[in-house]
Amino acid sequence: MLFKCDLVDNRVQNKWVKTDQFGITSVNFKHLFNIGEKISDEPFILASQAVQVYYVPDPVDTEWTAVVQSKPRDVYDFDNLEREHIDK
Repeated sequence: MLFKCDLVDNRVQNKWVKTDQFGITSVNFKHLFNIGEKISDEPFILASQAVQVYYVPDPVDTEWTAVVQSKPRDVYDFDNLEREHIDK
């Protein structure tokens, strides 16, 4: 499975992606990377490369958006469950 993504240019530290003193990462979506203008631009990633996040607009600086990684509920590691039953 592939996901089409908007990639933010993070090649220059603290210019379009920044982390504050609390460890909160913020992005500026006005500076996207690999948007399809060149043939080498690839906006797709594999599902194994994806991490679920949501974005919260910064009320003070409206150009920035905080990135919050969500922790999915009801996700089980079935490989470990099978090993636990085999070991018993």
